[in-house]
Amino acid sequence: GGAVFIKGTSMWLESAIEQLIPAGDHTIVVLRVTDVRVDSEVAPIVFHRSVFRRLGA
Repeated sequence: GGAVFIKGTSMWLESAIEQLIPAGDHTIVVLRVTDVRVDSEVAPIVFHRSVFRRLGA
């Protein structure tokens, strides 16, 4: 395992696996957030239709 960081994002969540739930041919992973870091100087983004997009004002 390891961390995934996306350069230029406004927020980081550090987490640990809390529970794995079998769901057909998938597994749902429930995470417990252990740390939050925010960079208020960076505008937030959203992941939509397989693309990261900035939120408009």
